[in-house]
Amino acid sequence: MSAGIDGTWYDAHATFYGDMSGGETMKGACGYGNLFEQGYGLQTAALSTALFNNGFACGACFEIKCVNDPQWCIKNAGSVKVTATNFCPPNFDKPSGNWCNPPQKHFDLTMKMFTTLAPYKAGIIPVQYRRVPCTKIGGVKFEIKGNPFWLLVLVYNVANAGDVSSVSIKGSKTGWLPMTHNWGQNWNAKSNLVGQALSFQEEESEVVLVEAMEVAKVEELEVDMVVAYKVVLAGAMEVALVLVEAMEVVKVVDLEELAVGMVAVLEELVVTFNLKLPKSTNDFTLPCN
Repeated sequence: MSAGIDGTWYDAHATFYGDMSGGETMKGACGYGNLFEQGYGLQTAALSTALFNNGFACGACFEIKCVNDPQWCIKNAGSVKVTATNFCPPNFDKPSGNWCNPPQKHFDLTMKMFTTLAPYKAGIIPVQYRRVPCTKIGGVKFEIKGNPFWLLVLVYNVANAGDVSSVSIKGSKTGWLPMTHNWGQNWNAKSNLVGQALSFQEEESEVVLVEAMEVAKVEELEVDMVVAYKVVLAGAMEVALVLVEAMEVVKVVDLEELAVGMVAVLEELVVTFNLKLPKSTNDFTLPCN
């Protein structure tokens, strides 16, 4: 669990990764995707092991300022505020000169944030940091992936403490079910919640309990559509026929005819449910705000 908001300034160091566009900072060990679309932009940082806390620090916000280096600290630069969105991994093969090795506290900033505090030629700078409240617009958001028997939920755009220490899920036919921390800011549930409206409770490190009631509904048709999509791409005729039978659709013996029919259904469902088709057959996404 993360330590929570703290007004005390602590010593650390900072470097940067990626270029001014922030392309190399997208995705990462917290599970976020396009940081611009998710509201984080270039105001982000990767944390060293001492700060990352096995992913529980994801989403936490920090204020950082360059200190004690007249050569590189830009005069009157002030401070920057960033959200933790990634992990700066240690390198134990290089015990010295690796700033992300424990127990060192280190921030790998975007180039935009770093060059606000110091010229990029500085490479690494001494900084001070403190935990601050996160300001987000639009409320807590959830992205759901998985299958009818296993859900992986990404929690993002969290205000106040920003990090999440626990999550519970509730279907319209169930009570509250605790979710398991998987990785980064991803939480999983091993319950069949198909066809139920979903509600979430998430607790932050500042013990703020946030309830998001009926933010999503996992429809049988949506899940079957994704399974059908995987089957068509895999070209597995026998599995496809079983799926067709389960969906109470007229059986089609010819695989090519079956594939054409399923693709037509997929296209219609994409429009109807505003679904995002997966780039990989191992994954799918249901947009849930």
